[in-house]
Amino acid sequence: MAINIETVTEKYTVGKLSEEHLPAVLALYDGNPLYTFYCPPKPSLISLKQDLVDLPPGKTIEDKYFLGYWQQEELVAIVDIISDYPEAGTAYIGLFMVDAAYQGRGLGSQLVDDLLACLAKDFKAVRLGFIKGNPQAQHFWLKNGFQVVKEVEEPDRTVVVAERHLKSYLHLEGG
Repeated sequence: MAINIETVTEKYTVGKLSEEHLPAVLALYDGNPLYTFYCPPKPSLISLKQDLVDLPPGKTIEDKYFLGYWQQEELVAIVDIISDYPEAGTAYIGLFMVDAAYQGRGLGSQLVDDLLACLAKDFKAVRLGFIKGNPQAQHFWLKNGFQVVKEVEEPDRTVVVAERHLKSYLHLEGG
């Protein structure tokens, strides 16, 4: 299912990220050392170029929305979404990050709220994962209404899978 990126938020310019944006994306990562601490290794321009096209099994590039949020020429946030993953009707957030200079003021929660309202038009749920033990990620996603579904053990970490059903947004759209 396609995501209409023009309706993601009215407050910022939103567009798909490309190679030309990668230096700004790398600067955004560099300002968030807690992310790299829990999700090593530190990104590079090479690894970010791969992130532009990385997909889970069975998905195509048309299902991927690696988006940037801009205020004039400044990149203030990024989100990577896979549509209809891991199942039809679910949008998967693989990454969400706000520039450190904008954190602590409610911007991240507002962007997530806007995104969920947009996704509620076509999806029944949003799923994501965060690293167990990362207090910032856990607090942020639980505060924004996501509920833990399960924990997945990986060789070097535990991923907490969380989900938010979108029926709460339907009344906002008159449905």
